[in-house]
Amino acid sequence: MQHRPIEQLDTIDSAPGISRIRRGRGWRFVAEDGATVSDVEDRMRILALGIPPAWRRVWINPDPVAPVQATGLDAAGR
Repeated sequence: MQHRPIEQLDTIDSAPGISRIRRGRGWRFVAEDGATVSDVEDRMRILALGIPPAWRRVWINPDPVAPVQATGLDAAGR
């Protein structure tokens, strides 16, 4: 298995990806082109990641087999 250098992992959330936006009691997932992610399989994969609701600035990898699937910031900014 090939590992990425740590500096690449630190900047992965600046790569094109999917964003999460609060919508009512749920979430809207938006692709980098601004389109809503509506494919059922994609939405199920994203929801299965179990991203904490408190996370802000969520970035979701559009590649389902990538080693890093999602990043975000908690209340402490970590």
